[in-house]
This record gives sequence, C-alpha cells and structure tokens, in this order.
Amino acid sequence: MPNYRKLTSTTLDTVTACTACAEPCGTSITIPSGAQGYYNLDFDAGGTASDTGAIVVYFNPASIPDGIRVLYDNVFYNTLTNNTDGRIQTTSGVAGAFTIVGNASDTCVPSAPNTSSYTFFDGIVSGAWNNTGTTQSITINAGDFVGGGVSKYSTLVIPKTTATPNIVSIQVLGPCSSTAWNVEVSCPAALPSVLASGPGTTDACQTTQNTSVYFAKNYNDTNTAPIVGNFVFTDENGATPLNNTSTVYYYITGNIAFSVLNGVVVSSGQCTGTTTYNYYIAKGCSGGTYAGFDRKVKSTASLNYNGTPTGGDSFSEFGSCWYIDGASTETAYNANLNCGCGSGNTCASADCSSLDVSNLSITSGCAACTGGGGSQLRISDCQTGNTWTMTNTYGHVLTDVLQYQQGTPGQGAVYCGTVTQVNVSGTNDATVNGAQSYSCGDVTHCLQ
Repeated sequence: MPNYRKLTSTTLDTVTACTACAEPCGTSITIPSGAQGYYNLDFDAGGTASDTGAIVVYFNPASIPDGIRVLYDNVFYNTLTNNTDGRIQTTSGVAGAFTIVGNASDTCVPSAPNTSSYTFFDGIVSGAWNNTGTTQSITINAGDFVGGGVSKYSTLVIPKTTATPNIVSIQVLGPCSSTAWNVEVSCPAALPSVLASGPGTTDACQTTQNTSVYFAKNYNDTNTAPIVGNFVFTDENGATPLNNTSTVYYYITGNIAFSVLNGVVVSSGQCTGTTTYNYYIAKGCSGGTYAGFDRKVKSTASLNYNGTPTGGDSFSEFGSCWYIDGASTETAYNANLNCGCGSGNTCASADCSSLDVSNLSITSGCAACTGGGGSQLRISDCQTGNTWTMTNTYGHVLTDVLQYQQGTPGQGAVYCGTVTQVNVSGTNDATVNGAQSYSCGDVTHCLQ
C-alpha cells in the first residue's frame, strides 16, 4: 500500500498508509497483466454494513510459474481451486507463504528455500503497475511451488464478515523471467447456496435436505449447485469451509450426491437408490369438483389406464377423485409444476398442477374412488390405527378424515379416522358422524 507523510506548517508527520489510494470496489477496474517481480494491489472492498460477503479472486499464472497470496484483516489466504486440479495450497506450513502455481516441470523457480530481492510494484497508476524503484526481499519456502492451474484461472475466497477493515491486499510473486499472469477480483457478495442433506459416508439418496451449503463458482462457471473443484462453505461469507477435514463426506441435493474433502468438492453424480417414476395423464372423475380437468401425475408404481374412467386406476386428493387416462412424460410433468388449478392457472399444458401420487391410495376406476350413499367404507383411527367399518352415509372418499362413533348406532366419544377403503362390504362396527372432513391433528373436533 502506498504511504504518505502530512506536512503541517514546517513539520512532517510520521509515515502513514494511504488507504484512500486503494482501488475502489465496483468501478470495473482492469488489473493489468504482470511480469517478473513482487506486486501488491490494495483493493477497497467497502466499509459499510452492506459491504460484507465473500470476496472472490481469480488468478491465472499462464504456464510459467507465479505465486499468489491475499492479505485481509492480518490473515493471509493462499488456498486455490479449479475444476481440473481441485484444491491447491503450499505445503510449507509457513504463514503468509505464496502458493506458486503453473507448470510444475518448469525449472525457473529457485530451489527452495530461497530468499531473493524482487522489484516491487505497488498499485496501478494510469492503467499500469506502479514500479516503486525499490526491491522487496521474498522467501520461497520448500513446498511453496506446487504447480497446477496451468493457463487457467483458479479461485481464492476471502471472507469479509464485517464492515471493517475494508482494505484487501492482493500480492503476486513472479519469480521467473519472461513470465506473465492475470488476476481478477470481485466485490464482497453472498455466495449462492443449495439445500442438502447432512454429511454421510455413502452416496445414498436422502429425502431430508434442510442444510444450506454455500459454494463459490469457478471462473466463468454458471452452475446452480456445487460441482467438482468448487469451494463449499457453511455460511454465505465463505468463512467456514464445509467438511474441512481429510475424511470424505457425501452431501445430497436433489438427486445429486457430491463429496467434500478439505472444503472442496471432489466428486459429483447421481445418488444411489434414485427413485424411478412412471408418468401419466390424470382426469377428474365426473360429479367431482374437477370433473373433466386434466393434470400430469407421477408414481413409483405402474398404474393402469385405457382412456376411460372405468378402466383406469384412480386416486383421491383432498376429497376429489381422478382417474389415470393415459401416459405422459417427465418433461411434461416438470412443465406443469406449482401452476395452480382451474380458473387462473398458469400451467403450460394442463388444467391443474402436476402431482406425485406415489403415496396415495390407488383404486380401480372412478366408482371405487367416489363411492356413494349407502355403500360401506373402512377407516384407520387417527390415534390408534385400528380399523372400523361403517355405512358411507355422506359419500366420503379416500383420504377424507371423518368423525365417527363406535357401535351401530354410534354411542359415546367422537373419534376421527382416515378413509382407507370405499365400496367395501362387511359388518358395521361404527357410525359416521357427519359429512364434514377434518384433519387428524384437529384437537377441537377429534378426540386426542
């Protein structure tokens, strides 16, 4: 960082760092390519409460080796990653060491340990690096030259969790003659995230995915979920790496399993045990709220259909019956998600939103689903799970939760149960207590 001394009357103050000389964030600055020497660029990441997040730096050494480190809040950051080489960091264990990347076979890097003087360039003036006319003594430690990242941009992440400090110092070492390198930097911003499962030792699919995983995209990437070579974190600022250990753990997002080692994604692919679905067109049964409407459905089971309400399998959703009318596709199903039903729907090619019926009770034909007055039904008690049979006096349908009393006629306490079968025969041992449908958790209308 450039320094200055303030002249007061005839007295010069002490030498002070010029924070105002730092390159400001958000001005689309172009950082010129560098060559041999030691380079420092002070970057003003902002000093307000909104100026927090992950500062992402991209560094490209071309082929001839060059080193990089970033200083922020008295901490040096020197870990890089890219989609090809994964995690790259000096193995010297020396705080503040450069990580030198590039062609690992190039012999131009001095044998380590080595301390040499390099021309010092500090900041950018009129679009060019500012040659201070001085030198700086830099030590290359054994293990600093690790190679990798040849002719590609690798990623560094610097977490900025508070408004201040605001100055970030990007430092590059070009130890070889004829070298050239490039660096780009972004303003602090929250990292993108996905919901994933907790850590696991296998890539088995998981249904519980409620953990936020944040990731830093590599140079020019547009991925919407973590991919191989991405840094991953537990926070949006990139302060805490996810699984920063030497043991591989798997995380599942959707049907994708990605594994993490030392805070970097090392593999990604379909989780094992991925559910296979069959896709269908369903139509509303006559006499119901959605009679004649159509929608796309999927099921893990193979369902029957022949284009009629009597030959197709049927199901009930919130008391409305539908039958399977024909085959559909995953593409059509996905095109009609969360688009409403009936008037005002925004579905691309259906009257109602797509529905997964894998866990719904399936009957054969609309008549078996809708039932009718005078037929019998069976329920499962909401609390005990016991089965009761009664006359379907009010035309309840599958999955309705109804009130009932034990005995014929019903006597005593009023319980609730879920309709599991309609159009059945047998001996009644309970009585329906009205046409209303409730929920099993209704403490007002259902005995708990």
